[in-house]
Amino acid sequence: MTTNFSFQLGLNLTCALLGCTVFQPTGVSAQTGSGVSAACASELPSVLITLEQEPGFPATAARGINDQGVMVGFASVRKGLYSTSNVDAPSRWNRRGQRSRLSPQPSGLIFGNLAIFFGDALSTGLAVNNQGQAVGTSNGKAMLYEQGAQRSLNDPSRTSTAFSINNSRLAVGASSFEGTSLRAALFTNDGVIDLGVLSGGGQSRANSINDQGVMVGSSAYIDQSGQLRQNRAVIFSKNGTVRSLKGLPSSDTNSAAIAINNQNQIVGAATFNVPSPSDRAILYQDGTVLDLGSLPGNSSSIALSINDRGEVVGAAGNHTFLNNRGEVVETLLDRAFVYRQGKLIDLNDLVPANSLWVLRQARSVI
Repeated sequence: MTTNFSFQLGLNLTCALLGCTVFQPTGVSAQTGSGVSAACASELPSVLITLEQEPGFPATAARGINDQGVMVGFASVRKGLYSTSNVDAPSRWNRRGQRSRLSPQPSGLIFGNLAIFFGDALSTGLAVNNQGQAVGTSNGKAMLYEQGAQRSLNDPSRTSTAFSINNSRLAVGASSFEGTSLRAALFTNDGVIDLGVLSGGGQSRANSINDQGVMVGSSAYIDQSGQLRQNRAVIFSKNGTVRSLKGLPSSDTNSAAIAINNQNQIVGAATFNVPSPSDRAILYQDGTVLDLGSLPGNSSSIALSINDRGEVVGAAGNHTFLNNRGEVVETLLDRAFVYRQGKLIDLNDLVPANSLWVLRQARSVI
């Protein structure tokens, strides 16, 4: 059978980790599906604490964490007895793993681990700032979650998602605009700003914004047949100027900026020839791109978050981590890592040997 778990993992009081997919044998076999999990700060030795689940929702996933250890994500359950699709409800957890809802639960009936819901219900929290304001998506619309309620950040007729929010309540993500495909967007109290694309590009997304308002993400080129091709890691500005990060591999390879901290250090992934083409986690600072490498036995990696001390978390594997839309690809063979003091460390080496956990991806670090 397939079971998803969430947990807390602490390295020390200064490093909190979030979003590792886990595998835990129970009976004959059990493994995670697409679920991820969460972590919060703790002193050594490492402690695994299961996050509280939404009643009737057997799977949980945490995607964002703030400096107080508040986490946001979603709870998931099958839509119906014979359905292959899920219902996702946005969730919030405090640093002790206690759950609350980001918004009202979808209308429906729950029977154990199965449910019947009326209408579509695919909602998730993706990021949360230090004021507790969270952003994410609900049925293809960018949402702000605040005080148990949700409101759209965009024209409801447009497809959109919000990936990040800073402490000034500015959020970034992607939105459809009139006459365009999805493009990077800045969501403000005064409206939505189209952040543009690279010259020759047709699609873009803004993945992260820091407290200085610096925004990063990716912009994809379109070939002569109209197909999306290589993504380039970029920095956006409010006036529509989009520029590639300096020092990246050649323009015919993939790259994406996933996160930025308040020191303007940027992390993500880029394709390097090492010796064959592989996606590798990158750290961009002072105009230089650093290949962070991969874990032993793995050729690829991706960096998903960086804190203000320059500690980086992500995942290593043997597959392509970025698709042609700049989205992160996950597999059950990934291994979570932390990069600190110049070393890439397998987070599984920090888990007690008898825990039966396998950490797949680390999503965020504070």
